[in-house]
Amino acid sequence: MVARFLGMGEPSRTTDTSSDHFAMPSERIAFLARYVKMRSAARDAVFHVVYHDNSQGLPGPSDWSISAAMLVRPSDGPAWLEGAAPVSPPAPGAGAGPLRMPLPPTWSAGGEGTFYRRETTWLVWHPEGVIELSSTTF
Repeated sequence: MVARFLGMGEPSRTTDTSSDHFAMPSERIAFLARYVKMRSAARDAVFHVVYHDNSQGLPGPSDWSISAAMLVRPSDGPAWLEGAAPVSPPAPGAGAGPLRMPLPPTWSAGGEGTFYRRETTWLVWHPEGVIELSSTTF
């Protein structure tokens, strides 16, 4: 029982993985869902996940840096933005803004998007059905 409590016996989630490691959208989405709460179905995703799983007996919580963008339905915006508050975009060079992934041109997301915060997570919503997410403990 103690080993299970410390996370031993469970596979480590430690990774440094980008979406370009996966050929199929379904593979990208399945991988990302291990690290991000999926609030709706996604059709595709781009991401870079750096995760240090400290549940294997190391003291302290896990650490991560996750930047992702997902192609969802435009009507899924409220599900992704639940509990988030609109915020002004960070000033260029401020260093405190979200880490953003380049969006595939085929997603047709125009403009900068609308910025939101939910606790320590940045969200950027594009009405074409693209949600950007950035969260880091580093």
